[in-house]
Amino acid sequence: MARIFRVFPLRLSILAIFLFLEGARAVVGAYGLSIGGQPFTGHLAASQIFPNATLLQAWLPWTDPLSFNAPSWSISIEIYMYLMFAASLMLSAYRPAVCFALAGCALYLNATWSDLITLEAQRGIACFFAGSCAYLTFCAIEARWRPRRVIACAAKIACILAVVSLLTIGISSEIIAVALFSCLVFGFAFEEGPVSLILKSRISKRAGELSFSIYMIHYFIIIIVTHSLMMCTKLMSRSLVVESGAIRFIDLGNRVANNLFAALIVAVVIAFAFITLRYVERPGRALGKICSAKLSLNAVRAKETA
Repeated sequence: MARIFRVFPLRLSILAIFLFLEGARAVVGAYGLSIGGQPFTGHLAASQIFPNATLLQAWLPWTDPLSFNAPSWSISIEIYMYLMFAASLMLSAYRPAVCFALAGCALYLNATWSDLITLEAQRGIACFFAGSCAYLTFCAIEARWRPRRVIACAAKIACILAVVSLLTIGISSEIIAVALFSCLVFGFAFEEGPVSLILKSRISKRAGELSFSIYMIHYFIIIIVTHSLMMCTKLMSRSLVVESGAIRFIDLGNRVANNLFAALIVAVVIAFAFITLRYVERPGRALGKICSAKLSLNAVRAKETA
């Protein structure tokens, strides 16, 4: 419940801003100033509004998972993973088998290029329930065995380097990715070594608290900056936004200026993340706690009167 009330308020707020901007582009376009193509088309089509409002855009085969705020496809998968996980808790005696079966089925569908469910759903189910299996394994052996601190730290670093290497080389293998993810979940569950110590530091905890806001707003801010520079291009003799196929790059004409501008964007994203955390996320979580408390109270009263 708390997670749902953390996700939906910010998600709906960002979606509302995107809709406002598309409306503004439509109004400006009516006066002859076109910014980034026709409004409410492609990734921003009106047909994508309802799936995005309900976070179903990555689950339905006829919707665009990257529509509107593209990074939210993973939030679409994540929010319904929680509901599936809650359902699996009702089968506590069979939970390991359920988690293993769901992860295995998702990997099988991915390996056979099945279109029974979307690729994004296959990835989400495989990683989520493979991670659950890894944690259940940790719970089963924690009391009997713990790795030495040096070995645990080396294993974590090796897994992290393996993930970075796969991303750098460009190897795409769902099975390898899920295996590495499960190893990381299992390794970090022991909370041993300097890596875990760093992740438990005050700065890391603060970064974790901001992470959802940063993830949800960074794409929006980049879009705003890109469109603003495209408008400036119409008034200047040179283009500040370079297009390569379907990808746009910001180029101020100087490597140092580009890096400083990138750092400025990062700073702006973090600043806005503090604002959305305080005025959107935290009130949403507080409302979620109130609703959870009321539901629990009603459940207790129902049992007493039964």
